[in-house]
Amino acid sequence: MRPLWQRALLRTSYGKKWWHWQAQLFLTPQQGLMSPGELKALHDLVLSHTSEGLIIEIGTLFGTSALIIALAKKAGQKLICVDNFTWNQFQLRHDEHAEITRRIIKRLGETVELVEKSDSEFFLSYCGGPPAIAFFDAMHDYASTSAFIRWAKSVGTEIICGHDYNPSDFPGVIQAVDEAGGPRHLVETFWVL
Repeated sequence: MRPLWQRALLRTSYGKKWWHWQAQLFLTPQQGLMSPGELKALHDLVLSHTSEGLIIEIGTLFGTSALIIALAKKAGQKLICVDNFTWNQFQLRHDEHAEITRRIIKRLGETVELVEKSDSEFFLSYCGGPPAIAFFDAMHDYASTSAFIRWAKSVGTEIICGHDYNPSDFPGVIQAVDEAGGPRHLVETFWVL
């Protein structure tokens, strides 16, 4: 029997086309996308964290990790999902990708907000308090990962984590995370500073 968080994900349906994509995203390992084990590690991290502060996700894609975070976060805890919709594995146009993700995020409830900006635009415009958790799964290069970690530290983020700590595919992520002290917790390629 699947764990509760997987059953909840598989029960969620926003239309046949969306279900097809989510099933493919979740059940088929693909380069750069979170595996079920990594999604469970993210879920458990959010669930076990006691702070009710803001959670920020940089790199939402279609909302799989946002759904996992939404299932695990405290009631009333705010989640901000940031994406500029410049890439998706289905080669959808920007407007199609954004609309599908908007609909998915809207279904996650009023405490989940989608911000359509690049990570650097979001960092410059951020004026909130220290986030409880900041999760990064956007650009997988050294400059972007390093900028995310610097920003997260500068705003007092309690837990900084991300995806794709993978030397063969994303050496820039490895370099940026290692320069920040290296992962204190690692599940496959999901890292926590």
